Amino acid sequence: MNNPFFLHVNNHANAESEKTLRTKFGRLITNLANGNIVKIASIRRKPSYTFAGIIMGNEFQIGVAKCHPNDQFCKKIGRAKAYGRAKSSNCILVEIPQGVLDTNKTGRFFSNTCKELARGIL
Repeated sequence: MNNPFFLHVNNHANAESEKTLRTKFGRLITNLANGNIVKIASIRRKPSYTFAGIIMGNEFQIGVAKCHPNDQFCKKIGRAKAYGRAKSSNCILVEIPQGVLDTNKTGRFFSNTCKELARGIL
């Protein structure tokens, strides 16, 4: 069996944690004058994804793991979940064109396929 392929779409890379944001807002609120009404809206973040792909014959079995926007992104956990889903019966099956197999560009094909799937998910 070939080694599995992995792709991470990390939307948490430059995002501040919830704890950091609450600390900043807490300082801002205490510096405001008394009598003002302050409403804090929740911050909209994008989730992060990890894709795992296993080649079986001329098909990719792809599994996806989604990290909640408020959770800390972890490659190890994402890889384990995505790989388990790729091995399961409810994986995403994608047929690999013969030209891709002949030229041995399966990694690039996997990457492009996952990016297309991410556009549909995001």
